[in-house]
Amino acid sequence: MWYFTNQKKIVSVFMIVALVIISICSGGGAESVHAAKKSKASLKKQYEKKKKEANSNASTAKQLAKKIKKINVKIAAAAGQIEVANQEITEFDKKMETEQKSLVLSEDEQKLEREFVYECIQILYESGEFTDDFSALKQSESFMDYLNHKQYREEILAYVKERMATYEKIGDTVQKKKDGIKDYDKLKLDREEELIELEKKQEEFASQIADLSELVKMAKKKAKNAAAFAKDLEKEVALMEEQERKELAKNSYDGSSSNVTNSGNGTKYYNVGAFEYTSSELTLMASIIEAEAGSTSYPNMIAVGSVIMNRVASSKFPNTIEGVVYASGQFEPVRTGRLAAIMARGPAKNCMKAAKDVLNGKRNVRNFYFKAAWYAKQHGIKGVQIGDNVFH
Repeated sequence: MWYFTNQKKIVSVFMIVALVIISICSGGGAESVHAAKKSKASLKKQYEKKKKEANSNASTAKQLAKKIKKINVKIAAAAGQIEVANQEITEFDKKMETEQKSLVLSEDEQKLEREFVYECIQILYESGEFTDDFSALKQSESFMDYLNHKQYREEILAYVKERMATYEKIGDTVQKKKDGIKDYDKLKLDREEELIELEKKQEEFASQIADLSELVKMAKKKAKNAAAFAKDLEKEVALMEEQERKELAKNSYDGSSSNVTNSGNGTKYYNVGAFEYTSSELTLMASIIEAEAGSTSYPNMIAVGSVIMNRVASSKFPNTIEGVVYASGQFEPVRTGRLAAIMARGPAKNCMKAAKDVLNGKRNVRNFYFKAAWYAKQHGIKGVQIGDNVFH
């Protein structure tokens, strides 16, 4: 839907541009030129808006991609934890299996020991060996025989006690193994619960990635569409500026000159006293520098600023930056709306720096005038060329 809406906008833009160009070419007079400038300013605003929109969406796509990368790291970590948990569960199963087998053997041993002890006790009592001492004495043929039986009986009892102790020891071992199996079982259950939670997290992460991936696609698509529309607008603005430049080229040069001879490429700087400026004056200076010199050649930016401040310091021109910049018919970007567009979005950082340097007293030309290099060439204006401008 967005794409088709913008296609309609583009068609409308083409129609507007066509009407403007026809109007200018047909000599519609001041009103036609004014309409052309107004239309171009509108297109520039749309261009800046779409360019920002494209950059914003591209930035959003990058930020979302970073989030996806972070979530992928979390998924990898969760996968590692799941692998460890599965290995531990497998180990617990093996240990439990081993302990179960050992328990069965111990229980069998305990059962045999118990049956042996019970059988020994039963035989002894049935044989009468464990009656009271008086009865045993009466049944004995002699006192020595009694003593011998008593010793035998004590040895038998000691042996039975020893076997009972063995039985109890085996019982303790059986109980420890049962407790150990319970502990392993609890640890296994804990790991299984952790495993379930980790798998849930993985599913949540995967869902987040799916959602973010969709947002990335949308952001990239919007960025692409906005960039394409901005490019179309830029072409139309360039077309209108070319037409306007042709119209301006028809104007005759009035012969104004500073009568100052300069040489070099603008990199020889000198300093004058600093100008006490406000934040609005700084923004205006940076914006007119960007409008007239672009934002690539520092000497050109300083030279444009120098011309403006030379005028402020001269009695032949207004004594304020605003007065110089907005003086009637002096600076083309004021007439075309380019200055207003730059101020609306904010001047480039390097233009702000150049503006501060100029306002703090940095200079490289003493001229009051400059023209675009192409215009100076057409009209035979002599001066020093710095960047795309000739200062004279």
